[in-house]
Amino acid sequence: MIKLLGILIESRLEDYQELLKIIEMADSSIADPASRALENFTGTTFREPGNGIMFTETIDDAFSDSPSDIGKIIKKQLEEAFVPVKEKLIDIFGSFVPLHRYQRKDYDKSKKRYVLSYTLNKNVAKFFANASYDYESSLITDEEIDDALRKYKTNGTVTIRNRTYEKVDDRYYSIYSKEEYVTDGDDLEGELKELQKYYDEKYMEQQEKLGGIMSVAMPIDRVVWVTNRMRQNEFICLN
Repeated sequence: MIKLLGILIESRLEDYQELLKIIEMADSSIADPASRALENFTGTTFREPGNGIMFTETIDDAFSDSPSDIGKIIKKQLEEAFVPVKEKLIDIFGSFVPLHRYQRKDYDKSKKRYVLSYTLNKNVAKFFANASYDYESSLITDEEIDDALRKYKTNGTVTIRNRTYEKVDDRYYSIYSKEEYVTDGDDLEGELKELQKYYDEKYMEQQEKLGGIMSVAMPIDRVVWVTNRMRQNEFICLN
């Protein structure tokens, strides 16, 4: 089993390894002006990490309805270099590839975009949505609170969501986060209910952010480039 482009693959390993080589070969060998256009679009060069800031105008121009002269050159370069990558994608995925894209609510739709960035790895989309943390597994039920209070009463200590509450005397307890002392408290039930509320709110905020992730079956004919610069499994696709 190997991890490739964010997906765990258990079969056709040679095909997927070959795909990686083809993508890298195309991405590393592309010449200017297309190379510079990709550098601007991804915010990084092929070999060296960049600042991640995207300037999309050049490639947008190349695939626009009325490309500039340099845009026509860039489009031709990309289309020619992408042929072996496209053939391998079709061999592996067929006509469609599952992709994901995070788009903010305030995304400016008034500005025409001719290409958009997608990823094969949904975790990358979650990262851009600022929703990578698994708040769902941190939710605390009323039953868990009742059970924690019973354990504390019986044992004088209880751990819940990486926080440990240790009895000091009949009134106070000490709070530790991963064995590091945080503070003292005197209302364990109230404290746990506040923690429950905190995770409930964080989970709801996260669900709203995740609603900005679009998952699509992208026709491979609409994919114009694939790169793993910035480790983002990036697919540049026609809008």
